[in-house]
Amino acid sequence: MIVKTNLIYLVGTLVNAGIPFMLMPILTRHLSASAYGSMNLLVTLYALAIPIISINLASYIYRVFFENGTISRELFKTCLGVVVRWALIIGTIAFMTTIFLSLTFDFPMKYAFTSIAIVFSAFSHLVYLTFLNMLSAANKPYSFVKLQLLYTITIFSVSLLFIIPLNFGYLGRLYGLLFTDFLFAIVVSFILGKYLSDGSERKSKTEIKRDFLVYGFGFLPHAISAILLSSVDKLVIATKINLEQLGYYAVALQFTSILMIFTQGISKEWSRSFLAAPYRQGIYLTGSIYISSILLLALLLYYSQGLFYSVFVGDGFGVQPSLIAVLIVSYCFHSIYILLSVQLNLSKKTYLLSGFTVASVLINIGVSLVLVESMGLLGVAVGTAMGMLCKLIFASIYVIVARKSYILRQKDLNL
Repeated sequence: MIVKTNLIYLVGTLVNAGIPFMLMPILTRHLSASAYGSMNLLVTLYALAIPIISINLASYIYRVFFENGTISRELFKTCLGVVVRWALIIGTIAFMTTIFLSLTFDFPMKYAFTSIAIVFSAFSHLVYLTFLNMLSAANKPYSFVKLQLLYTITIFSVSLLFIIPLNFGYLGRLYGLLFTDFLFAIVVSFILGKYLSDGSERKSKTEIKRDFLVYGFGFLPHAISAILLSSVDKLVIATKINLEQLGYYAVALQFTSILMIFTQGISKEWSRSFLAAPYRQGIYLTGSIYISSILLLALLLYYSQGLFYSVFVGDGFGVQPSLIAVLIVSYCFHSIYILLSVQLNLSKKTYLLSGFTVASVLINIGVSLVLVESMGLLGVAVGTAMGMLCKLIFASIYVIVARKSYILRQKDLNL
């Protein structure tokens, strides 16, 4: 059963992730390297906005499901109400800040409306993402994969429409996200109610809000730092080098992200089975198999980079083997960390995740800024790898200590 579920999630994730790769041959031939870099920067800001706006609602709902076996309508509405008010605050701050920059400095006024679009799209995406997590928690892999595929196909089609026929250029990618997120938020809102129970909550609304905010804001630095850890390299390149080089880097990054896509696929069932029985016999063997498969794919990616560039990338973006090798190592570190971090979610010590990730971001920024002048793109990639390694080391130490403590407690109970 576990193998079957894993295969469903993995195949669904790979196919789902493969659809955006179909955009690459079109975009790299239709957009310049500079425009491709600008587009990637907008998508990075959108990815950063999602955890800020959501306060990690999707993960909170996922955790509550495992604790209670269901999600009540009252709990969901209470938490969503908190997020709506929070999104309005963040949207207002983003809009007013951009207006201030436009009036004070030479900053285009159009970005004020771009910031609102990003916030609105991120909130809409939260509704879809929360429902997706509920399907995963309820062990409905077929429904999960079908919804995920439908979402990605819609983004692919709409983005293509905005970028080429409507000629919005790199901004078409943002408009595609905005349209798709809003559409799916509406559709999911009608379906979501069937998965909520009408039972009364043991906690009051105040207690629900407090529990959600403690979990969400405790996790927020980790979520933001996790995005920064995978995005600070792009920000450094955009500010210290140029958008054209960012375009080259973004293509290499998208190729190596296949490793991350694979990990996301296998981590769905890994997280569910781990949280259900974290100390069962055979858990180490299962984890070792997952890690071995990640490393095997990493080798396969490195030796197939020439084929990928010849098929998916235009002539304006050259292969850089050294850069790709360092990025693959970075994703190996990050993928293994994702598997280990389930132990911290089990312990509800989200503040440790935040601490690990913040430390990693600081190391990433420091190393990248030191090396970017002498090594260019490769120096930034090395900074990313060092940040990912730092996070992996911290998580590994915690997991070893936590599991040893559990074994000692069990021995004491048996005496």
